Amino acid sequence: MRYFLLLSATIVLATDLLVSVHSESTTAELTVESSSCSDSPLSFINPETAEVNDCEWVDNDPEERWCAISGVAAHCPVTCGTCDSYLDSTLSFKVQLKNRRAWKDCDWVGQNEDKIRARCAERGVSETCRSTCPEVNFSSDIVVSFTNDAPSSKQYLAIYDATEAPVPGYGELFITNMCGNQYALGPPICPPQSSGSVTFAAPDPSVENYAEWALNPGYYTVCQVEFSSYTAPDYTAIVCKNFLIKKLRGGTLSSSVVASSQSSYAYDESISVSFSVPIATQNAWIGVYRSDEADNSMRAIPEPMGWVYTACNNVFGDQSETHNCAATATSGTVDIDGRFGSAWWQEYWPFPDGTYRVCLSYYNNEPYKKFVCSEDTFAIN
Repeated sequence: MRYFLLLSATIVLATDLLVSVHSESTTAELTVESSSCSDSPLSFINPETAEVNDCEWVDNDPEERWCAISGVAAHCPVTCGTCDSYLDSTLSFKVQLKNRRAWKDCDWVGQNEDKIRARCAERGVSETCRSTCPEVNFSSDIVVSFTNDAPSSKQYLAIYDATEAPVPGYGELFITNMCGNQYALGPPICPPQSSGSVTFAAPDPSVENYAEWALNPGYYTVCQVEFSSYTAPDYTAIVCKNFLIKKLRGGTLSSSVVASSQSSYAYDESISVSFSVPIATQNAWIGVYRSDEADNSMRAIPEPMGWVYTACNNVFGDQSETHNCAATATSGTVDIDGRFGSAWWQEYWPFPDGTYRVCLSYYNNEPYKKFVCSEDTFAIN
């Protein structure tokens, strides 16, 4: 981390942690809204004609009557203008399995919890089953809707790394109560909420716990959790839902440019850096490195000697509860100097004489794998 992460003081990690699974007597459901929307590329069986059609065929219908047929609008949300519905297609579609093509549906995708991730990864399935296979664009808000027939003031939502089994009360990357903030995880409390939605995002209120905004691409799990008391809690995972943070689109790094504005600087002179990127993301940052410690051949760049956010030109961000920079920018100039306090940097300002380069990172959590570094170096002397 490039600065000290402020953990929520209201989550109690008990020495003897007790975690239980959800009660069968409780009916609860979570839905993660997909921020990406596209027509399914998979053919479907037309429920009226029993013919095999696809969304291109629907789009070419001059009378626009097919979107009204049951299941077609969810299968072709762009063509039918239903991107805000977040529904699974109810139609049978043809999917490529290991050695054969087969007719399946979204019920099949979600029927086996251990196989959902693999089935969602099959070509076209995530676009077809948007509720079962929710996908969120990198740096986009994560909107979670919930229902629960046994609400409690001791319930909250937490996001975990899906590559590990979620352990409520421990290792929670993001947390928020059912009212959408962290304040009421302890008194004053959030009243019981039987339904609603919360948003995990860069702007206040804070949702950060063991991770910073935005989550790196990959699979995550959001769970509705209930704890027993504020002093020595046990935790119950009521219901969980997996979702995917999508990778940056292809060509992003090759179209990104970062460069020092000068080839040399005097000792204690402000370092001016220009950048241009094809997509604007929150909390993107630019760092300074010794020339032999970071370059474009690396799998991931290390912590920088000093850094600033691209859109905020500082390390404090533009929020009051966190140090997030919710603003975004596709181009501009930042100034790296001694304004921001060395406690959040790896090196005291001013930087010593030497040869350096600058790098821009899209990721705000390690490993910093999506980055671009300047080809040219600059000197401080």
